[in-house]
Amino acid sequence: MTKIKPDDPRLKDLRLSDVIAYLERHGWEKLVHPNDRAWVFSGPLDDEGKPFKILLPRNMELLDTYLRLADAINVLADLDEQSPDEVLQRINGAEQAVASGKNTRETEATGWNWQGWLAPLAAAASIVVCIISLVQGGAFVTFIIGISLFLVAINSLLLTRLVGKLK
Repeated sequence: MTKIKPDDPRLKDLRLSDVIAYLERHGWEKLVHPNDRAWVFSGPLDDEGKPFKILLPRNMELLDTYLRLADAINVLADLDEQSPDEVLQRINGAEQAVASGKNTRETEATGWNWQGWLAPLAAAASIVVCIISLVQGGAFVTFIIGISLFLVAINSLLLTRLVGKLK
């Protein structure tokens, strides 16, 4: 499989925050590292039971930034049995699609983008529980909590959509 090289121009368009978000969304754990200029992420276990590690710079100005980004993309490509191009597309495309509400490869199977609805759905579930409690117990405080959660859910949904349109 081909590898991406540190001088690949696509790495210059890559945002460090998108790579970090991608790693965290896929279960990589950020570890404490003695070097305050680097992040270390621990991922799935290798054949010997040791976790894969990815070292990323904390900012894009370090000399080995593009070497570290290339290494990270290549490790992810090997682990996912995909090309570095596909990993780059997933990091760039998935981040933008989730923010904008567009379908990603992961959501095409279901036909809708569920990521943007998780917080509002959780709030809606809380509202239903509060309403059931209100009907059963008649407590005014429960009603106020339910209304508050409903307003938070609506606010979260509107902010999610607004941020998606701004990007």
